[in-house]
Amino acid sequence: MRTTRVLLRPPDTFAERDVKQIIQRIKVQNKGIRTEEWRVVGDSRGKGFRTIALLIDDLSARSLQQKDWKVFLGADKVMFKVLTGKKEAKGAGAGNEGPGPSV
Repeated sequence: MRTTRVLLRPPDTFAERDVKQIIQRIKVQNKGIRTEEWRVVGDSRGKGFRTIALLIDDLSARSLQQKDWKVFLGADKVMFKVLTGKKEAKGAGAGNEGPGPSV
């Protein structure tokens, strides 16, 4: 499966929430966004920020691109940052390996 690597910085109101809760909220609040195939590959926290790195499937990438990579998360609108290049996922556990990018 081809995937796209993206970064997401959730708003402060979601800084302490579990990544699965954040992804579920994105799915519920944004019609047409499927999150079932998303894989978390990094979750960095720093003073005043949090960055989540995800591998998302091509269909999700196309849907997000149509929305200008912006979705609602709670009362805020957040933007995904696309990292260049695509990856070819290998095996059933693909997308769960290794740490995410340091920010």
